[in-house]
Order: sequence, then C-alpha cells, then structure tokens
Amino acid sequence: MSMVAVKQPYVLFLVNDASPQNPRTEQDNFGKMICFHRRYNIGDEHSYDEPDEFLLELLEEKIGDTDAAEGKFSELSSEVDDSLYKSHYGQYRKAIHENVLDYLSSSYVIEPIFMYDHSGITVNTNGFSCPWDSGQIGWIFVRHDTIEKELGQINDETIEKARALLKSEVKEYDYYLTNQCYGFRLYKSNEEIASCWGFAGEIRDVQNEIKEYLPEGCKEIVESLEYRYDDAEIGDILEETKAQDEEMEV
Repeated sequence: MSMVAVKQPYVLFLVNDASPQNPRTEQDNFGKMICFHRRYNIGDEHSYDEPDEFLLELLEEKIGDTDAAEGKFSELSSEVDDSLYKSHYGQYRKAIHENVLDYLSSSYVIEPIFMYDHSGITVNTNGFSCPWDSGQIGWIFVRHDTIEKELGQINDETIEKARALLKSEVKEYDYYLTNQCYGFRLYKSNEEIASCWGFAGEIRDVQNEIKEYLPEGCKEIVESLEYRYDDAEIGDILEETKAQDEEMEV
C-alpha cells in the first residue's frame, strides 16, 4: 500500500520503507534502553539475565562498591511487605524495583518501557489499557553526568528535558517496531527527479518533513496524498496518469 499525489507534471509516491534503520543500532542515542523478553530482542544489546542484575549494576555505579550495592539492594528489598511474596509475587518484585529506582533517582533519570503484543508489538512509556497482552519489559535511562555534559547543570529544567528526550527515543523506536517508516519518490513527466528515505512517524508529520525535500513549485503536492489500496506498482500508476493526461488533451 502506498500514498499517491498528482499535480502535473509531478507525481509523488509515499511508500513504506522496506529496510528501515533500527534507531537503537544505527544512530547515537541519548539514553540506554534495557529490556527483557523471552521471545523478542527489544531495545539495546545487553548481557543482563534479569532486571535485578541490571539494577544491581546501577547501584554499584552509584555507590562505588559491589558489596555495599548488594547490601543496599537487600535493605531496600526488606522494606517491602513480605506478605506480598506469597500472595502476589509480581507485585512484590515490582515494589522492590520501585524502591531501588527511587534510590537511584538522585544519579539517573529512568523511564519505564511497556510493550503491547497483539498482531505486532508496540512500546511506550505510559503503559497500555489491556492487562492481558501488555506489561512492563524494561527501562530507558541516562546518567546525570551525561545530562550535565549534553544539557548543562543538573536542575529541574535539565531533568525534564532529559526525561522528554528519553520518551522521544522510545516513541521513535516504536515507529520502527510498528513499521511507520517511509520514503518518497517524486516524478516529473514520468521521470524520477528526487527520492529520499528514512522518514518515521505519523503520516501528517512525515508529510510536513517531506515538504522540505521537494523542489519549489511542488511542495504543496503532499497535501493531496491519498492511499492507494490496490497492488499496482509505481510504473502502473505512472502509466495510468499518463493515459489520463492524454485523454484530457484529446
């Protein structure tokens, strides 16, 4: 399926990118995305076997000593009501992780990552309404020293900027996972004169981005893009357009 717009002598095609770049491997990122899933390789590559191992490493980085980090983890774990262990183990582990994350918040900005798995996968930082096919799979985080290097002195403003950047990276990754990645081809009198790939996002935002890459005189063609639901190839559509023009001339 593609989108097509005609504004003679131009024909613009917006098509799905068959080989989109993975933003977690093909570009430099502000945050580090650590995820855990039995069936999918999500986020950045890592060697942690389980979430506790990841959180312990952050504690060790913050405290500067392995034994002290393990002691702090045990201390924070002991603050969770033991009755949860037998009644709801998942909530018990979640409560421990929340205690650890709260302690780490003075050295890191950390956002949760949730995934919804149903006829494809999608991720966000807010969670999904369906409790059966969704759940938290990890975190995206950035150290305060990185924030200071990239955004300036640590304060409420730079913390919020960092948080927004982390969320935007998850959103960009979601575009990749949900195949909202596009390219365009522009034809003039049936001859391709411009093309570009690597656009990702909602269609309206992609349309606005594409405008910047089109020559003067045909930028507004993006406003006429319409979905083409049949299996016609670009060459077929160009032939249709050419035939329609010839009919109009007659």
